[in-house]
Amino acid sequence: MCKKILSVIFLAIFSLSLFGQAASEKFFMSATKKAAMDDYTAAMQDINKAISAAPKSAKLYFTRGMISYAMGNKSTADEDFKKVIAFPAPTADDLRIRAMAHTRLRDHEARDADLKAILDIEPKNAADYFARAIALVGLRKYREAAETCDSLIEKSPKFTKAYLLRGSLYDKRLNQKDDAIADYKKALELDPQNAETMVLIGEVYLEEEKFDDAAKYFEDALKIFPDTKRVQRLLEDAKAHKKRKNK
Repeated sequence: MCKKILSVIFLAIFSLSLFGQAASEKFFMSATKKAAMDDYTAAMQDINKAISAAPKSAKLYFTRGMISYAMGNKSTADEDFKKVIAFPAPTADDLRIRAMAHTRLRDHEARDADLKAILDIEPKNAADYFARAIALVGLRKYREAAETCDSLIEKSPKFTKAYLLRGSLYDKRLNQKDDAIADYKKALELDPQNAETMVLIGEVYLEEEKFDDAAKYFEDALKIFPDTKRVQRLLEDAKAHKKRKNK
């Protein structure tokens, strides 16, 4: 399952990429199709042919690294990822590839530098802001991650995941509970049937000892997924806390 997920990920990333040489493109497309079907041996043969036709393509080395990783050859994969980061990255697409290679090599500071550089080149792409916010969370730069979400929301105010991410930062890392609730509610406004968002709101209210509000959101979540034991326990907790408080 893990291998299939990996193959689908890089197929989605690269399936629309264009390469200068027709032979390289032909073998690349064949490799990604075979990897998507878990035929990694055949995929490796094709990606090697693609690299022979275009030996200066960072995208091809990254793809080969992902195939090697899916085959369980981590050290071989890392060698290809190191080749990727050695290539110059003058464009945003080049930087995206290099950032992913840095991620595979667990060099998160370098990954963040590339993601920041992408935003300098293409400052309007919401997905790039979200990727950088996630990277900053991984670096424990929570305030900067929230500020990156600010920029993302300004450019794309209906990007639901940005509200959820910023809300979680306010909730779990920055102790801004009112702001967390506001973001979670905005996310719920954009996706009104999302039971998990209802639970997030309810949990903040429960922590803030607003038990009626907490119970309301837990009940709403249970209307969508009535057999969720975790939410049932949270609802019971909210009611029990209210009962003790009123004694």
